[in-house]
Amino acid sequence: MIAAAALNILSLCKQKTSEKEDQSTIGGIREVDHAEMCAYYAKVLSERSTEGQQFIDSEMVDIHVGKDEGSGHFQLHKSILCEKVPYFEKMFNGNFEEGTTNSATLPEDDPKAFNILVSWIYSDQVFPVGLRENQEKWCVGKLYLLADKLCLPDLMDRILDEFTFNMERDNWLPVIIMDIPLSVESLYKCCPRENCGMFRLLVSLMCFLLLETYKAHYLKKWPTEEIDSFLTCHDDLRHAVFKMMRTKREQTTFKEQFLKPGCRVHEHGEDQPCSQLYRRANKQTEQG
Repeated sequence: MIAAAALNILSLCKQKTSEKEDQSTIGGIREVDHAEMCAYYAKVLSERSTEGQQFIDSEMVDIHVGKDEGSGHFQLHKSILCEKVPYFEKMFNGNFEEGTTNSATLPEDDPKAFNILVSWIYSDQVFPVGLRENQEKWCVGKLYLLADKLCLPDLMDRILDEFTFNMERDNWLPVIIMDIPLSVESLYKCCPRENCGMFRLLVSLMCFLLLETYKAHYLKKWPTEEIDSFLTCHDDLRHAVFKMMRTKREQTTFKEQFLKPGCRVHEHGEDQPCSQLYRRANKQTEQG
């Protein structure tokens, strides 16, 4: 009974799209992902009735994302949203207008990235299965930028872990300059600051391409001229690449540093525990 109620309540979490938009997709993610959320919580709630009550008792909040009002409207459970994202806890339960109206606007953020954030909030999935089938639709960079804005360092770490794990498993690398979410250019633009994990990951990628790729396939897909042009346009990245090249490093290749970066690209300090150790160990077990 609780599971059935959860299914009905979770259906409210679907993003409202304009009539012109293809109803089979939501922000680049198929609607089946919301069904997966329902299935996940139906199972959980069948075992833990207290969480079912959380859905039933919770107020709903409206969040408008992006500049197009018709394509970025989300209705979410306030208690669950605030529990998962402290940023919204302060917004909706503090002395702000949003707390009175139960409505907020995020005009500078990307609806597709926020849609994946919603998936993570409700189902703990960072990149739903439907999204993984088409890598060019992964808005990894914008999701990473959104996680930084919302002060979610653990999510930032998990995004990069999922991203690099997928690249190693499926044997692919981002191209340098293309108008797609997973080009190096696009990922660079989504680095919130120079010392962030995404930036450090791109530095390792550049070193790998420059020093460890000699086969014709690499030289054709990642031509030296294109790498040179890209780095010339971004002094901070170019400087970091040269610095890493001339620094004595661990007994690992740049390829290993890029595809298995571990805590090197995480936001936590060196003396702080890593929230992703257990999850990463499970993925390595699955891969092996």
